[in-house]
Amino acid sequence: MSKFAGNLFKLSAFIGGEFTLVCGLQSTSATINAESVDTTDNCSGRFRSILQGAGVRSFTISGSGVTRLPSALSFLLSNHFAQSHVYMRLTDGRGLELYSFMQITAFGSSASHNGAEMFEITLESTSEVTASPLGILGILAEDGVQLLAEDGEPLQPEVI
Repeated sequence: MSKFAGNLFKLSAFIGGEFTLVCGLQSTSATINAESVDTTDNCSGRFRSILQGAGVRSFTISGSGVTRLPSALSFLLSNHFAQSHVYMRLTDGRGLELYSFMQITAFGSSASHNGAEMFEITLESTSEVTASPLGILGILAEDGVQLLAEDGEPLQPEVI
């Protein structure tokens, strides 16, 4: 898997009909979770049985950084207090873009006497998370992976 600079992790919000960069996150964690539904019973033998396609999926972004735009901090803070669901795009350094309605579940800021104001934010998905197909295919191609359809033809972006 390719490496990229952490400063390329960017968070944008859909405002006024277009995506607007809210912040570049300096320290970031993104987690995609999938709860499983355990259906193990006495007929399962000694192995656990999990129901395919069931369970709750979620996406969490936590990060901290500096923003030069006071309006961006105001936007984040006002949506945190309103508990709004905001359509967001997270872009990483490889070009992968993840899209989802997100709720800001935690927001904080701190500053030292002669330093920049830092903020910390946690966002939770409130809807299905979708990914940019071109970004996914580009990352897989970088890693030497080629996806094929059932007929053996190379997978096209619109299929994902």
